[in-house]
Amino acid sequence: MTAAPAPLGVAALWGALAALRWELAGGVNTPLPELLAAGMARGMVQDFAAALVPTLLAQLGWALLDAPKRAVRPLAASVVWLACLADVLHHRFFGIRLDWWIVAHHWTDALPALGSAAQLAASWPVAASAALALAAVRLGAAKSPADARPAAAPGAAWWLVHRGRLARFAALAAACWLADRASRPAEGLAAGAAPSDNILAAWARQAFNAPVGRGPGRPDEPGRDDPSWPNRVLWAYHGFAETSPRPDGSPPGAAWAIRAAPGTWPLDRDLAVTPEETRLARERLGLPEKGPIHVIMLFLENVRSYELYHPDLGPRLFPNLRRVLARHAIQFKQAYSSSFETGQTVRGQFSALCSMLPNIGGPATYIAHPAAGVRCVQQLLQESGYTTAWMNTYEAAYHGKRAFESRHGTALFFEGKDFRGRGVTQRLGSWGLADRPFLLDVVKLVGELAGRGKPVFANVLTITTHHPYAQVAEGPVPEDLAREAEGHAYYRRYLSGLVYEDKAVAAFFDALFKSPLAGRTLVVLASDHSAPVPPHHDLTRVQLEELRYRIPIALVTRDLPRPEVVETPVHQADVAPTIARVAGAGGRVTWIGRDLLSGRGTPFVHLLDGVPRYRTARRACYPGGSRGSLRCYDVTGRDPLFDAGLREAPEDPGLTGFFRRVVEANGRAIALDLVLRPSHNALFGGPDSSRMREATTEHAEACERGATTQPAEDGPPRYQ
Repeated sequence: MTAAPAPLGVAALWGALAALRWELAGGVNTPLPELLAAGMARGMVQDFAAALVPTLLAQLGWALLDAPKRAVRPLAASVVWLACLADVLHHRFFGIRLDWWIVAHHWTDALPALGSAAQLAASWPVAASAALALAAVRLGAAKSPADARPAAAPGAAWWLVHRGRLARFAALAAACWLADRASRPAEGLAAGAAPSDNILAAWARQAFNAPVGRGPGRPDEPGRDDPSWPNRVLWAYHGFAETSPRPDGSPPGAAWAIRAAPGTWPLDRDLAVTPEETRLARERLGLPEKGPIHVIMLFLENVRSYELYHPDLGPRLFPNLRRVLARHAIQFKQAYSSSFETGQTVRGQFSALCSMLPNIGGPATYIAHPAAGVRCVQQLLQESGYTTAWMNTYEAAYHGKRAFESRHGTALFFEGKDFRGRGVTQRLGSWGLADRPFLLDVVKLVGELAGRGKPVFANVLTITTHHPYAQVAEGPVPEDLAREAEGHAYYRRYLSGLVYEDKAVAAFFDALFKSPLAGRTLVVLASDHSAPVPPHHDLTRVQLEELRYRIPIALVTRDLPRPEVVETPVHQADVAPTIARVAGAGGRVTWIGRDLLSGRGTPFVHLLDGVPRYRTARRACYPGGSRGSLRCYDVTGRDPLFDAGLREAPEDPGLTGFFRRVVEANGRAIALDLVLRPSHNALFGGPDSSRMREATTEHAEACERGATTQPAEDGPPRYQ
């Protein structure tokens, strides 16, 4: 071993981080010249500072605690490398940084996500980085002459004995600080990539500057400190109306103004569903005009609109499902989900079932706020006499599903062990049982529950298409398509899952339509979220953005009189109001969505790295070529997922500002429990004290387990 293993260890770790940064460059799919212009060299400087951290910590522990450097250096080097690797893998999947709030709320996902991590890490830069990191660990554990204990003169002061150690620590700390100060976030790159940043530096800034899960910063606006402000903003979003552009082609006027008066809670309201509205909806769907109906909410894991509706891919990948939809469905081809962050599935389920935006930029509501004061469709149906059930072949407790849904109207839970007990044993993938036998048993189970004399609402989630994607023997990709996607092994595995899912879902509908339930059953087919898998086609930047958010939504019945294809853009949040109307279930709601059958959909909005994306019937805006900028397009009568020749339109700053406020208001309403008005929320001293005291106790217990609620620094107190 050389006489200076510590500097060699720093060099090896820096090389390991450099290899990860190269992988990040490929992961964000950005040309190297653009990355260099955006500050990749600055990122390398930050990587050097991160590589010094193990030596810095070892020096500090040695100076203060006499901790052996040979023990501290390798442990710290391992932690630094694993943190940077986790950030790269998170970038590869989501295209965004692994912020600290994600780690705080999702550290328990490390074991279930190992398969996904292994698939995402299968590249030569990661392998090279792992080899260099191992070398850094070994060098850090080696003996060094500099590690020798200093000789202590009798009676010498502590600082004199350790002045050499302290001087080294100060020098290393100064080097880390200078490296970070020399590395400023760069302009010239669209949000979503972070070539100029190291995740450790980002975590340090987040730890000192913002609480976990805090949303975007707030602009000045009168009345924002009023607790009702989020409710009033979301009400304006619910009532959004787009006016026509002005004759000179400039953006339309502000028809989305926040008109509700301060101190009012318009989103918390009574939803009155008239018999005539229900009759018309059922007539359109081919359901009986009178009496209860059964509702199956069928979430398809990771299935997106691109492959289903692509004119070439669709017939080859989904021949069976497309045949069912063409005969038995009202399809909404331009449907959006705002659930594109860690915990995507529970974000999508929350959005669809509770008609809210997910907690964009913060921890998923199911995970961090299980007792949130929102009203979900399960509650309305349960209050109308329904048996409400959750069905999936993974664990009901995962990501807070049981904790949240049991508080919001779901009475029965059927998870993997229950379906195994019913004879479903085939496994596909690493997350649960095979979807085909599972879905066939769902038809039987819903029939058994219906036999008890009450209508059934079943929240069903498939799982075979969950990441990591696998080549499924029962889902062979057509040979011609496999040849076309040669060199895209990751995408071909995803396609294999889709081929299998097509057969599984078609078998489900075939069994359902033959069952006694069929004449009185509405199936709402939707995806929980989209998937960021790049296809083998060359797509524009707009199409790649759309790919992240587009999901199928369809209303399926056996006796549908007239199949329809609706091109009006709609949102996942529009599902719950539709179910309520068809079921004839009214009551108190807190919903932002609109009825899918009304002809007006809720606008799509999302925000990543502080930059909004939004889509209305006429306008779509996405990140531009420089950080923080937007490019907008006229999408009147167009589909931006498949239309590559969109005409650019001027950005309307007022509209952009409105959608920013919507995202912030939604996050504040969820985190601070400001959806229900104070008189309806026991957290604010409202009625239903015994029931709500119990919910509050349960929420406290959930917080003790780590599902904490972190209020914004500038928000009102949680309890009044």
